[in-house]
Amino acid sequence: DQYGPWRVGAAYPFIFHPNLSRTMSPKEIKFPTAPHAHFGYKIIKTFYGPYENSEQSPGFLRYPEEIKALTRMLELWNEGLSYAEKVIANADESKKDAAVRFELLAHFIRNSIVTAINIKKWYMANASLMVAASSEEADVLLDKIEKIASDEIANVKDTLPVAEADSRLGWEPSMEYVCDPWHLDWKLRQMSHALTEIAEFRKIVHLHEQC
Repeated sequence: DQYGPWRVGAAYPFIFHPNLSRTMSPKEIKFPTAPHAHFGYKIIKTFYGPYENSEQSPGFLRYPEEIKALTRMLELWNEGLSYAEKVIANADESKKDAAVRFELLAHFIRNSIVTAINIKKWYMANASLMVAASSEEADVLLDKIEKIASDEIANVKDTLPVAEADSRLGWEPSMEYVCDPWHLDWKLRQMSHALTEIAEFRKIVHLHEQC
């Protein structure tokens, strides 16, 4: 996750796994970063999946447990945000600007948690789709994948006004901007492309029925 959703936040792309291009090109995409950035895209892995080694449980066992932990984290973070909103409402004018910026940062991090949860669900649903045993099973999984996409699109749209309100958010010195309004808009376009691929794949799942 260090080279994925936690590094990029809500701008992290969701790539549909089936490859419909027949070009033999990998599905990994180059994350757009400034040419002068020290590391830039080189430390961002866009085709999400588990890194395995002999000293930890494999991804298919880790991810469900990580989702449970992150869901609890999200609940606690939302509880904290509710307190932040009360602080803003009751803050003196001299302190209100600082309180608002603090809430923006917490809101930005909360939406990064949502992206981390969604991408793990996305990976597991895509992995299951790749070995589906029937068109009926594939349809169920495609519905699930589309729902995750819809949830993530809503999360990106909720992040946009936060990034617009404070230009310090979404910037990191070795990559420059990776989750600013431009990159969030790029993510929305990328998700639109993924939804197009999903719709196309759903058609070929049912090609045999036309024979």
